[in-house]
Amino acid sequence: MLSVCGGRLGTGNQSRRGGKERTQLMRSVVLALRELMQQTSIDHKTRDLASFLALALLAIDQTVKCISCSLGKTRLWLKADRFRMEWAWAGRLGENYVKRCWLRNWPQSAQIAAAVAEKVKQTEVPKRHGFNTPCMAAWE
Repeated sequence: MLSVCGGRLGTGNQSRRGGKERTQLMRSVVLALRELMQQTSIDHKTRDLASFLALALLAIDQTVKCISCSLGKTRLWLKADRFRMEWAWAGRLGENYVKRCWLRNWPQSAQIAAAVAEKVKQTEVPKRHGFNTPCMAAWE
């Protein structure tokens, strides 16, 4: 069975890895939010963190689309719709965050970051998470 996932033609294994990728992205978002909340001024690091956060949210949305597409192909349309509705916030907030960062509207960006923090508050990041700084050169 072939599926299109992330623009690549694959054998369906991408949908199984989508959950793991989404979990890693969620943990990265939590770490980026922690760093972003500690920033006191808007500098290069703040812009990198904000850009990374926006790109990570859009990547989460892509994994959701990939998984729901594969669920639809296995005739689990109801489950796919529920899954898509449960994760719709990621794409919506990601697109809004990209716009706010592009316009450099930092007060509204902070409000969106707070909404993202509310959505990911249940995500646990292990103490030895092994992630590097998640935001290097994301602004470029």
